[in-house]
Amino acid sequence: MTVLPNPRKNQFTKREIIFTVLSIGVFLFVFVQHFYQVASNAVDFPFWDDWTFFPNDSPTWAFDFLNEHRTVPTKALIALLFQQNGWDIQFTIIANFVIFSLTVWVFIQFLKWACKNGPTWAHILVSTCLLSPILGEVHHWGIGSIWHFVIVFGILAVWLLFAGKSVLSQIAGVFCLLLSLYSSGQGLAFSAVVFAIWLISEAMILFENEKKIITKKTITSAGVGLVYLLGLVLWFEGFRRIPSHAEPANPWTIEFFNYFGVMIQYGFGFPQKLALKAPWIGILAYMALTVAPIAVLFWEQICNNLSISKKTWALMAMICGVSGIVFLTCYGRGNFEIGTARSGRYVYFVIFLIPLSVALWVEIIALKGHTFHQGILLIACILIPGLHFRHGLDFAGYEVNQKARLRNLSIIADYYKNDGPHPLFLPDFWVPLDEYLADAKARKFSFYRKIRYHETK
Repeated sequence: MTVLPNPRKNQFTKREIIFTVLSIGVFLFVFVQHFYQVASNAVDFPFWDDWTFFPNDSPTWAFDFLNEHRTVPTKALIALLFQQNGWDIQFTIIANFVIFSLTVWVFIQFLKWACKNGPTWAHILVSTCLLSPILGEVHHWGIGSIWHFVIVFGILAVWLLFAGKSVLSQIAGVFCLLLSLYSSGQGLAFSAVVFAIWLISEAMILFENEKKIITKKTITSAGVGLVYLLGLVLWFEGFRRIPSHAEPANPWTIEFFNYFGVMIQYGFGFPQKLALKAPWIGILAYMALTVAPIAVLFWEQICNNLSISKKTWALMAMICGVSGIVFLTCYGRGNFEIGTARSGRYVYFVIFLIPLSVALWVEIIALKGHTFHQGILLIACILIPGLHFRHGLDFAGYEVNQKARLRNLSIIADYYKNDGPHPLFLPDFWVPLDEYLADAKARKFSFYRKIRYHETK
């Protein structure tokens, strides 16, 4: 029976130490620049969907749907911050970036665990693409933690389910999977796909066991699986499609494939004009980078009796889970205007596919006994961040958003002073604000308190 190679010995050559130090330096340089832009341009004022996350006293508020999403962890965070500071959105934006930073750190640690044939410096450099300027939309919203919670709880769930050997790790893994599910609608796709792959891997391991012994761990797996399924059923309670949204795009329609192609290309760092003109290039890129390594692994299993390790199963589970998010997004938004496929909140998940797929390719190359995986990694470490930062550290989008928030803040300040027009709508938001503005005044939200403070000075 062929098995994946043993992880390389925990030895660091002088070259690896130098490369690791350099990669950390490059990563931190980009990270500090990005964090500075986020922090210096943050404004304590709601923007777009931030308005719809005003906390209320309803006991079910944290679990209620917003559009197609249950966002329990983010609502819990907002409720906590509201108690502390009236939900200071400027502070929240910075806190969200800290959560994002922890998410990236956990992600890199996961890559180091799952891909032992890839050196630390490579995982760090390839993951630099997660700091791409195209994700500005995720970082300038007060509700940006939504997307970070989906990923970080998802990573922890996969890690615990596939690495853990104890009953407790399985219970914790399913709990994290449920947290990912209840973080956003994207968590529905991720958690369901990961759960299915975990069950398949457990069944295959049991099948490969010659004695076919049903252990205590097997019984626990079935028990925690039922808990997840119960959580999944409860998630759908009260779900409804948003009437104002376009009809979903079925997976066999051209709209679905075009949306998918644009999302993939933009997330992979391809030029924007190319993504809109030739979406099919994105489909080919996805097939080559993401689908091909999984196909190779199963081919080796069928033809050469390959036994896939738990770590490789974990990598595949992450890739398929994130792909599930992309597919569900294309299904739900495929009939929207094609330009929305470039939205940061959608592309955010696509970018995670890059380091994951590179890691899986490295494992396959090492599996075949080839020694050129280091060269492949070096090329990937130059090409991938190069595509995302080909225009330099262009974070101008944060300044644009800051100006929009300040403009809106001025309109609302005039309204509260009764000197300005009644703002039924703000220039960049489509929901009537009467109730939100009255609520902010009555409950003294942070931005309202600051407006009143400046009035009295």
